[in-house]
Amino acid sequence: MLPCVANTRWMPLGQPMKILGVIVIYMCLAYGAFLYKKFSWRPYIVAMDTRQARIMDSQVQNENKSSTVPKSATTMIPGGKTQSAVSHSHTSIAASNGMKHGVKPGEKTWKEMPILTPQFIGRLGNAMFEYASTYALARATNKSLYIARSHALNRLFPLDSETVTFQGCGGWQPVSAPCCLYDPQLAARLDSRTCQSVGGFLQSWKFFHPVEESIRRQFTFKTSIADKAAKKLFSVRLEFFTRMKDASRMTTKLSNATEDLKQDGHRILNVSTTPPVNLTYIGVHVRRGDYIASLSKRQGRTTPPAEYYIHAMNYFRAIYPNALFVVGGDDGSWVNRNIAAVDVVVLQRELPEVDLCVLSMCNHTIMSVGSFGWWAGFLAGGTTVYYDRPFRNNTSMSKWYAKYNSEFAYPGWIAMI
Repeated sequence: MLPCVANTRWMPLGQPMKILGVIVIYMCLAYGAFLYKKFSWRPYIVAMDTRQARIMDSQVQNENKSSTVPKSATTMIPGGKTQSAVSHSHTSIAASNGMKHGVKPGEKTWKEMPILTPQFIGRLGNAMFEYASTYALARATNKSLYIARSHALNRLFPLDSETVTFQGCGGWQPVSAPCCLYDPQLAARLDSRTCQSVGGFLQSWKFFHPVEESIRRQFTFKTSIADKAAKKLFSVRLEFFTRMKDASRMTTKLSNATEDLKQDGHRILNVSTTPPVNLTYIGVHVRRGDYIASLSKRQGRTTPPAEYYIHAMNYFRAIYPNALFVVGGDDGSWVNRNIAAVDVVVLQRELPEVDLCVLSMCNHTIMSVGSFGWWAGFLAGGTTVYYDRPFRNNTSMSKWYAKYNSEFAYPGWIAMI
């Protein structure tokens, strides 16, 4: 019986001791895990913080170094005209909690308000109008102008880094002018407390007339485009001289023919058989494609007939016996069927900016219709002839361009039909 008595006496005491021992063991393990986490992971956390700091420092340094010194290049065009091409890389301006990082002297300090941005609608010619007009509004009201870094205009032209910023706003309030007329009250309707997007095509030279010289400088094509355009214009010159040689050989064959046949031959050739040393380049823009589509016709759009181009070319031939007509546009086959001549050379279609650059390198311009041809005449300078009947009366187009000759056509340009 003794063993039984002994077991009965010690059983209640042994079980609580076992439970207490287990609790102590778990507490020790938990405390050990706490110490391990606190001390053994701290170096790693510090290392992560240090590495993150280095990354942030590197990013700031990269922002500081993102601006490069502008490189300028001058391309001589085969007629004596000079095309200056400037290559710029704008600085990306970092902003954090209203503070600036890496701002160089002369750069526009970024702030969210007030900023303007164009409502870009359409192709290259429209975008140039929208930029030029909104740029003028920004200058007049002392605002910044937001243009996305990826926008084509940044790729083509050295835009004004003093006014243009790559930092946009969280939201934009729209404000617009009626298409396609000059609105002298547009600047007064801008709000100095908000970010606004400006729309309405803005196709009037009057919007940016106060900053016209700045627009001309900004719309100087960058070197890569100007070089391609200069090569194309040189190839046009070579093609013309090749034609002149062929014309000279044809004239030799006609030397023994009758006088009437000789006159017919000269009429067909339409130029002297002696190649001129210096040429006068007349840029000709022919736009037909979208203007002869059904929608454009319903809107009242028209495109110039062959008679308009022949009239304009004969006008320049009478003034410049050494004229060479450089034709760019969207319908080369129509040109060859309707206005072809020895002194008319059609450009092989390429990127729109290259064709526009070629036309801007010419001495004078014959416009068709639309904004692309407008910029060809404006950038080339010289004498510009434009089509005086770009729309039918009592149509949408006639309402949109109610003041076509005074607000769209540039002062001094010559209207023809």
